[in-house]
Amino acid sequence: LQDTAITAIEGSTFQNCTSLVEAILPDTVESVANYAFRSCTGLERFVGGSSLKSIGSWSFYYCSSLKDVVLSEGLETIGQFAFGYCTSLEEIQLPNSITSTQTSVFVGCTGLKKVNIPTGLTHLSGGLFQGCSGLTEITIPDNITSISDAVFRGCTGITSLVIPDSVTQIGTDQGIAGRPWNASTFAGMTGLTEITLPAGLTAIGAGLFDGCTNLKTIIVPEGVAMIGKDAFANSGITNIVYKGSEEVTWYPNQAERNNYNNYTYDEWLEYVKNQPTGPTEPTGPNQPTGPGGAAPTGPGAPTVPGTTPVSGNVDTRPAVQNPEGTPQWVAAQEEQAAKAQSAAAESKAYAATADNAVDQAEEESDEPEQKL
Repeated sequence: LQDTAITAIEGSTFQNCTSLVEAILPDTVESVANYAFRSCTGLERFVGGSSLKSIGSWSFYYCSSLKDVVLSEGLETIGQFAFGYCTSLEEIQLPNSITSTQTSVFVGCTGLKKVNIPTGLTHLSGGLFQGCSGLTEITIPDNITSISDAVFRGCTGITSLVIPDSVTQIGTDQGIAGRPWNASTFAGMTGLTEITLPAGLTAIGAGLFDGCTNLKTIIVPEGVAMIGKDAFANSGITNIVYKGSEEVTWYPNQAERNNYNNYTYDEWLEYVKNQPTGPTEPTGPNQPTGPGGAAPTGPGAPTVPGTTPVSGNVDTRPAVQNPEGTPQWVAAQEEQAAKAQSAAAESKAYAATADNAVDQAEEESDEPEQKL
């Protein structure tokens, strides 16, 4: 392609070209469209030109032999699953000009050992490094202000992680102001022994540390006022340090999103330490889907570590009393009225049966005695 004047690699141009070993783009190319090199299982090297600004979704998905990727400054966006399941990729240098990445860009890159986070980014997209079990360390720069769901889920090789104070949100909010339901950002990081959370964090989302079996101690920032469902489920946490407000909002289970109680910190801490384990609803975000709602797949695509839902903890506290006027309260009232109506019907039926018995007895007493 070096002697051509093309400006774009169109969608699916080289998809499934399994004999293609190297792709070097001319400096005239500005974009690589969706699926352009998808499932080119023999591709080992890709060099983007100096004018390349965007890499589309699934562009190199399941290029399982890809080892060398050269990207130039000027690249701005990378689409979802762009390098998903590139299991031979061990190192990649991302240009600082990148300002946007979509979901799961490097999902399943189990061989990835070294990657940088561009200074042009402010948000780490969902599942960005999910299942990158070969990663042993990563630095999050202070230009990052938010981290989405499952970003490091299943990154079993990382032992220590520092989240800078520039980050104010971890996980996503599903439309209910201030209530973090889905996170699982660090779920399944079985090698994690130490983590520093940002001082400005106000909520710990659902399933945030689910399955972090080697994490023993966690310091909860004093601004944290809410703890999501299964936040510490199946983890090895034995010591929680918290010096913030005396009252936190604890969401005991998924079914009570509109029905929550405030527990004192001592009650919450006791609950976290002593709740029994058992089956629960899977936590964390659903796997992102491709066009038309179909999840992208590759031939023989490996299972991503950390994507198998793990059982969490079951809330054994007494049922929360539903405030008057809530949907739960209305449902309870209707159920109570139905039970009362059923009891009344049973009572009426019983009374009718008793009356019939009395009438029959009176009729029998009125009959003349038969003489032998």
